[in-house]
Amino acid sequence: MENREHGKNKASLRLHSGVTSTDEISVALKMKPDVFKVKGSRAVPENIESYVYPAHLWLLESDLDEMESLDQHISRLIDFVESRAAAFKELIKTCEVDIFCGYFPDGWTGHFALLPDLLKRLTIIPIKIMVELYEPITDEDFIN
Repeated sequence: MENREHGKNKASLRLHSGVTSTDEISVALKMKPDVFKVKGSRAVPENIESYVYPAHLWLLESDLDEMESLDQHISRLIDFVESRAAAFKELIKTCEVDIFCGYFPDGWTGHFALLPDLLKRLTIIPIKIMVELYEPITDEDFIN
């Protein structure tokens, strides 16, 4: 059954580590991240009170259009994991891996589904799936 969703969707594969640097992760995966943060750096460097990253962060964003379904974004990122399974099996010794998803429904209700074949593929390595649900923007938001 095809999974059709309404709204916008985003997903990112993230590796967090207190010991393995983003450069080391990039070398192991033979891929540069879309975004990286260095452990101990500030979210806003010029603001001494801004958030300090407690770990190195290596992040790869799904390259699919945001109108594609959430399960398609996750599947695209799992394609990447599967293509580098041996490297990931080594990296999980020092890194936490998750897929962080943003789900932006276009109405007050919405849904997404992770299909059985995708759930099975997620077991290649321990991967946590995090979904952040956002309140939809309505026409009233633009008026006020």
